[in-house]
Amino acid sequence: MAVLFIALHQPKGPAGEEAFMKALAQYGEMQRRYGVESFSVGKDEKTGLLVVVSRWPNKEAMAAAEVEAQKCKSNIDFFKQNQIGPTRYWTGEVEFLESGKKEMETYTSFLQL
Repeated sequence: MAVLFIALHQPKGPAGEEAFMKALAQYGEMQRRYGVESFSVGKDEKTGLLVVVSRWPNKEAMAAAEVEAQKCKSNIDFFKQNQIGPTRYWTGEVEFLESGKKEMETYTSFLQL
């Protein structure tokens, strides 16, 4: 089963959004070193929320990246300076049928800025 991770960030204005996009690009590169299948960032134009979606082949691959991911997430000052409120996130296992996997790839391509 694949694992999806979805996070929502509310940046503080244009400077916060710029800081997040730079940090998320680095975060995505880190995840690619650990085998993430897709990593996408999109923006809800109505709310300004940044939506981060990553798809992992399994829980073990995601767990392997967790130590380095925690280092990135532990920079509390970054979040205080650039984000309104807490990060909201969800992680879950999903099983894609071949057609569903193709739809997910289309969706994550659409999210990429």
